[in-house]
Amino acid sequence: MSLSAETEKLFRSLLKDLRPLFKESGFRASSQNFILESTECWVIVNFQKSRWGKSDEATFYVNLAACSKRWLGIEGKPAEKVPRFYSCDWQWRVEHFGPKNGAGQWTLSDEHSLQVTLAYLQTL
Repeated sequence: MSLSAETEKLFRSLLKDLRPLFKESGFRASSQNFILESTECWVIVNFQKSRWGKSDEATFYVNLAACSKRWLGIEGKPAEKVPRFYSCDWQWRVEHFGPKNGAGQWTLSDEHSLQVTLAYLQTL
């Protein structure tokens, strides 16, 4: 299901508001991903919109993935190119790194939900 223009705007606003935090840690933004490259590996934080949400809500998950450049080379994949998060060797949902009762998905429906979600993700 596609999002309404307003909920798509909320989702894009969330990503934009998170950019400085990620940039401060060495990540660069690319679409719905934040990417960190070292000489040894790639780390990707991916914001995955749910396809089952309502058009007036932006429901999404946050995925964390990492892969070794050496392993990419062994598999015959280009180590200098950012891999897709879902093709990385290690994948987690970000809630595994937060409080045990933390959210596994987030839903944006208005400015208030954006601010609450942004505050939680900045802390996480």
